[in-house]
Amino acid sequence: MPTQDEHVKKAERNEVFAEFLAIKTKYIDWAVTVLFYAAVHYMDAILAVSQVHPEDHKERKAAIAVNDTLKRVYPEYHKLETLSWNSRYFAMPIGADDWNNVKPHFDTLRGHIRNRLGLK
Repeated sequence: MPTQDEHVKKAERNEVFAEFLAIKTKYIDWAVTVLFYAAVHYMDAILAVSQVHPEDHKERKAAIAVNDTLKRVYPEYHKLETLSWNSRYFAMPIGADDWNNVKPHFDTLRGHIRNRLGLK
């Protein structure tokens, strides 16, 4: 199972890639999806502290529901998840406005979790 540090490193890599996609390409839909997976790894980093390692999104949601740190940023996580889901499974068009609307939610989630982990 990945450690807290491994989850953080993966989240950071995904965040950089999402920014690249959003700024340098027309694939904003994939930028949003990669940003969602950065959020997944940040959430999993907190869960890894307690030796909780969800195997799927359903298990992750259940673990988030009982974790005081993660419950605080669940609304932000849910916005990312919903937009990514709508893009991937319902072929909803995603554009720059969507990125600009969802990125601050990611930033809030990221800041909260990094603060809780004692990271800059």
